[in-house]
Amino acid sequence: MDRRDFLKSSGAAAVAVGTAAAPASDASAAPPAPALASGVREVRLAVHGGPGLPGQGAERLAHAIETALEGRWRIGLVEGGAGAELDFGSAHRHARLHPAFALFAGLPCGQGLDAGRLHTWLVAGGGGMLWEELGAGFGFRPLAVGHTGPSQGLWAAARLETPADFAGARLHVEGLAADSVAALGASPLQVAAAEVRSALSDGRLAGAEWLGALAEIAPDLQPPAQRLYAPGINRAGALLSLAVSRSLWEAMSTGERAVLEACAAREHQLSLADAHAHALIAAEAAAPAKWPVRLPFPAEVAARLERAAAEAVERAGDADAEARRILDSYRGFRRLSAGAFLA
Repeated sequence: MDRRDFLKSSGAAAVAVGTAAAPASDASAAPPAPALASGVREVRLAVHGGPGLPGQGAERLAHAIETALEGRWRIGLVEGGAGAELDFGSAHRHARLHPAFALFAGLPCGQGLDAGRLHTWLVAGGGGMLWEELGAGFGFRPLAVGHTGPSQGLWAAARLETPADFAGARLHVEGLAADSVAALGASPLQVAAAEVRSALSDGRLAGAEWLGALAEIAPDLQPPAQRLYAPGINRAGALLSLAVSRSLWEAMSTGERAVLEACAAREHQLSLADAHAHALIAAEAAAPAKWPVRLPFPAEVAARLERAAAEAVERAGDADAEARRILDSYRGFRRLSAGAFLA
């Protein structure tokens, strides 16, 4: 099946164009998931951040798919790695394949859409079809399966109150936010999610953004940081996505595809509800709390971060014609939805 047929089968034919397909990712090269003699299909689900990391819902999604398919699939969770038929994690992970993937994951500072608006753009504003097309060029079908909710801020073990404070500071931030802090002289450093707390403790990181409100309300997850600069850099939070390899998608029946899409949509809604509940608890707990110290970024730092974020987004849109079309769609919807209430 060629790229056009793959797009048709995944519902993205309306936006298919004649751009050249980029080299397929590891997921597209994976052999089809094997079916046992019993008729049970064995499927691997790679989880970035590690199975069991709170706030991701990979286990819940796997169970829902297995249940809906009445045992015809058996899904095994594995930590990261290439070759899995399903791949679960922050949508930021695909930006290494093409800069335009960052536009679907969540943008820094005032450039981003909140979870409700992002979901509406994907489902009803044309964003989802553009996402499917971009993913098809790299051999996978992307599905939204969750959202972290708004960032509680940047947890910092050191002062970050002047541009000079950012010079050389090792910060864990995702997506185009890394470009934003780098413009102030910081050194973006990607650390495995399970190691963020220890990296802040031992000095490998000067600051980190992670897990939305969940990190603030769970003592075992809260970073050991003296300061929380809010709003954060990825203030709207990040989309969680499921990448379905081309080989698996083509081997699935129409019914199996419908089940997978329905389970992904359900998990996305459950994730949004989780994030909202965590934010309500965090807001109530924050009032009497004296630690960490909650601070806004000073005006000069905030202005420079905003400017750097806008420049980073523009560079992503300049990657190629496909990226420009995606950015134009994103900005058009952002203007349309400005000031509107979207639950």
